Amino acid sequence: MSNTGPNNAFDSPLPAALRDRREFQRIHVKWRAAIQSAGTSANVTVMEISDVGFGFIGDIAYKIGALLSFELNMPDPVDGAQRHLVAGQVEVMSSVLTREGFRAGVILKTINPTHLELLKAWVKVRTT
Repeated sequence: MSNTGPNNAFDSPLPAALRDRREFQRIHVKWRAAIQSAGTSANVTVMEISDVGFGFIGDIAYKIGALLSFELNMPDPVDGAQRHLVAGQVEVMSSVLTREGFRAGVILKTINPTHLELLKAWVKVRTT
């Protein structure tokens, strides 16, 4: 049996009810970051970013609504060989267990304006 052709579920667009309705476009990345909460620090992998937050996978489950500090090792939007350490505070909006670990979605609460502009520039470069 072939997986090609118009009847293949993977070829057809998703029904309207299942489409991603996020207001801000997310960009897939694979960046290292550290998350600090209640005196503990954990290394995580950031899997997606947007203008207002990011999603990551790690070994710790974080409570929805928790405020976390973060340090993100982000490549420069123009020169990927150059790295920036972006730091700030985020709020946990979602947290689920997956095969890869605990996946969390967070929104930015406090961030240096220069770092925010770097993040927004990175998203813009990848979406235009």
